[in-house]
Amino acid sequence: MNKADINNLSLIHLQLIRLILEHGNASIAAQELGLTQSGISYHIKKIRQIFNDEMFVRTKYGFTPTEKCNRIKSTVQDIILRIEDDLLNSCDFSPMNIDKEVWLAADNTICNWFPELIEQANQIAPRMVLCTRSWNQNSFDEILTGSINFGIHVNQTSLSSLYKVDLLPCCRYFFMRHDHYLAKKGHIDLKDLLDFPVVLHDLCGFNSYGQSLIEKTMKLKFPHFKIRAKISSISEIIEVLKSSNALVYTSALAFPLEEIGTELCVLEAPSSLSDVEFIYKLYISSARYGSVESDWLISFISESFRHFACRKYQLLESLICNQV
Repeated sequence: MNKADINNLSLIHLQLIRLILEHGNASIAAQELGLTQSGISYHIKKIRQIFNDEMFVRTKYGFTPTEKCNRIKSTVQDIILRIEDDLLNSCDFSPMNIDKEVWLAADNTICNWFPELIEQANQIAPRMVLCTRSWNQNSFDEILTGSINFGIHVNQTSLSSLYKVDLLPCCRYFFMRHDHYLAKKGHIDLKDLLDFPVVLHDLCGFNSYGQSLIEKTMKLKFPHFKIRAKISSISEIIEVLKSSNALVYTSALAFPLEEIGTELCVLEAPSSLSDVEFIYKLYISSARYGSVESDWLISFISESFRHFACRKYQLLESLICNQV
């Protein structure tokens, strides 16, 4: 597409692309846009000329997008959303009027925050459907393409097409059974990790393949050190800890506090681990950042997370003091 082609591209073309991608049916697109079949045919022809591509292939199941059409899908959706948010809704925006699904992916250490966040969303934006899922290896790509709206993770990326908000440091501790030898000892040295099975809280690619901080730190001093298990589910990790002498090193936000002090014990990590800082970051596609709605959602999600995390950090510090 050259500059002359862009000058011929109009909002109706973008709306038509979006609707055919959504429905795979030109008749439905015509109804929603208030166009006749001949009008739809005319605009599809213009779209094909502008993009120098077939864009939609007619099949017995309806229209199927070409590869090029699929590549511009998220861009088209973002442009229309920005127009709706910035031009149509900016003056009278209210979270009460958000009437759509909003998707959030987060790493497994903070998924127990989701019920609290969803309850807050129900009160402030009752028409919004907040959809949450655990982080996966495709989550950065899903944020970029618009499959999900936001992501929270300690994983960092250099992608300039993602807007980032620093939330809070990820404070990490060792967790173990309440009557564990190290719980009675009251502190942990790196050498202690050679004497007990260490479980890795798997964070879907971020700390896999020997890249976890604990593995890299231990192997500098103890080359033969090995993680005994990698588990993503906190409930499964808790069961392993309760039934064995295993240890797990993970975020303070990962464990239900009711387990600490009764079933489990928590200890501060050696400084060679705890001095390395990780930050929880909120990610959103740069193309979606800047609208009134997205700014409000960033603020809402960030404030909810910070309140959840700070409250839990404070309670955990109090529990650690009571263990001493």
